[in-house]
Amino acid sequence: MEQNGAAESAERSGRVSRSGYLDDIIGNQQCSSNHSHRHPSSRDTSGGMATARSRILDLMRVSCRIFNTTFNPTGERTGNKILRTRLKGPSLVQYYPKEYLTIKQFKRGFPDLAISDEKEEYRVQQVEDHKLRGKGKPKKFKLGRQRTAGTKKKKAKRK
Repeated sequence: MEQNGAAESAERSGRVSRSGYLDDIIGNQQCSSNHSHRHPSSRDTSGGMATARSRILDLMRVSCRIFNTTFNPTGERTGNKILRTRLKGPSLVQYYPKEYLTIKQFKRGFPDLAISDEKEEYRVQQVEDHKLRGKGKPKKFKLGRQRTAGTKKKKAKRK
């Protein structure tokens, strides 16, 4: 009765025994109802004796080797599910084409063709309009040319 109560409390709390699925294979798992008998489907048909746990573990170990899976008899979380998934890097790299050919590059490649880039023309027109209104970018300050002949660079006084 004590084992039955512990199993029920583990079920209620959401915890599963560490070797729950091994117990299912062996046939030691009890029914979910309150009685403690074994169901006919869980009985061993080879004469009434249950298979030894070590034999079941050996069988699982061999099948894991054959099918190239990890042997985890305790059912602990190992992260193998994540490690088995394909890497996303290569597919993300191949999502976009290698290189887009812009109109500017196309014009450089074929200078004989009369191709107009509407976006570039619009941008240049906007820059000219801004300059006419005095909103364009300022001229670059060059030290040698902007200074008049009579002025010298002021030195900071030391105290």
